[in-house]
Amino acid sequence: MMAVAARPAGDRRRWFRWAAGGVLIAAMRPAWAAPPSTFPFQAEVLEEGLFDATGAGQRTLRLIESTRTVPLARGTTFGFRYRLTGLSGKHVPGFSMRVVHPPIRNPGGGKPRTTGSVPHFIEADRGVAEGLIVYSLGEATDAKPGRWTLQLLYRGGVVLAREFVLK
Repeated sequence: MMAVAARPAGDRRRWFRWAAGGVLIAAMRPAWAAPPSTFPFQAEVLEEGLFDATGAGQRTLRLIESTRTVPLARGTTFGFRYRLTGLSGKHVPGFSMRVVHPPIRNPGGGKPRTTGSVPHFIEADRGVAEGLIVYSLGEATDAKPGRWTLQLLYRGGVVLAREFVLK
């Protein structure tokens, strides 16, 4: 800043043109060029969409439709299945699941909320873990149309996220 102010007016204009061009070039980074991972493991989404409970006690979820458009109906379960690789240890602490959604009023009163999070437990086998991040529409107060984002977090940082539109 000081060096710019000490330069003659002509030099300052050239510097600002160059700086503005640099900002434009940085903003034009291709969409496919993902930022480098800041996590000590790799993560990928395997499938996303609508899930249905199957098996004994309905404890297994299977993908029934690959989509990001979700019907606004009680009992609908949506989200994504993921894989983490390069994990160290069997039980890996620090993970949580967060949902960001349109404002939902608490049935007991109070301010509407737009997020919710719960701990997410990861158990790795030889450095690999697979899991699900899903949300099931329960009470009528849960079912709000709009954009819903499901996120897998590690120590507060977003590892994976998918946005769904509830209609």
